[in-house]
Amino acid sequence: MQSKYDEYCIRKYKAGETPKGPLEWKEASEKWASLREQGQEFSDESFSEFSQQYENAQREITIVTHEGTKVRVDAIASDELGNVIIQEHKSSASAPYTPNQVKGFPELKNSGGSVVGEGKGDFTEGYEIPCETRVQIVRPEGITYFDE
Repeated sequence: MQSKYDEYCIRKYKAGETPKGPLEWKEASEKWASLREQGQEFSDESFSEFSQQYENAQREITIVTHEGTKVRVDAIASDELGNVIIQEHKSSASAPYTPNQVKGFPELKNSGGSVVGEGKGDFTEGYEIPCETRVQIVRPEGITYFDE
């Protein structure tokens, strides 16, 4: 635990910021670990349901929009008509989007994108995501679209 705190302090000092004290850092660190665990459990459950609906479903695929923004999506599949289905899993009503999600999800709808990196299953490097692809947002309250 001490080495993680030391690494945290080094990062803060390099950024010109003052680090939290050890006790305050420990409490914040435990809170974030709990939230990460909650998010992972929710994502696991959501992907399980998604993969039962779409046999070619894959997790954590990185896409770059045709406008240049890179986003990693939680789940991707295609339906029987070839339509690409993308989901982002958020474990609470207040779980925020990353800056790249805020920028990239509308870009996917407007101009499309392509899979970068190795990819998985049907969704390997170069796989084209067509424009008009809307990202589904899955929260405990239900499924909506990013642009709603």
